[in-house]
Amino acid sequence: MTDIREINTINMILSRAENDIYFKTGKRVFLLVAPEREPDDKRDPYVMCRMIASSNGETGEVFTSGLRKPVYVKIRQICAYFLKQYFPEMSLRDIGTVLGLGDHTTVIHCLQKVSDMIESEDVVFMKLFNNALEVVTQWIKE
Repeated sequence: MTDIREINTINMILSRAENDIYFKTGKRVFLLVAPEREPDDKRDPYVMCRMIASSNGETGEVFTSGLRKPVYVKIRQICAYFLKQYFPEMSLRDIGTVLGLGDHTTVIHCLQKVSDMIESEDVVFMKLFNNALEVVTQWIKE
């Protein structure tokens, strides 16, 4: 069991590291601490996101480049949707961090956008979404 002092120390270290990164790069980051667990790629949100990007002919650059190419934006939105579905323990902030997005409000916008696009049955979006759905479903079953 983790002592409250240990948690406070970890939070202080994370806060200092976030500030150092901001002052040195001008970019805000949010560092996360996860409990130790056995490696299991079924529970790794980064693996799932890379698979979704790959299923649509893209690379991890989708999440790291910050580019707003339409296909990149749609893939990030789809990933937000699947992260919320398959990793319900993740906060909106955590999802934003995994996807290289801004804050939790950007993730909320992504989730709403996916719902709207599914409802409208946008052909381009549905092709990307169905590719992602197929690969995620297969991955979860394995």
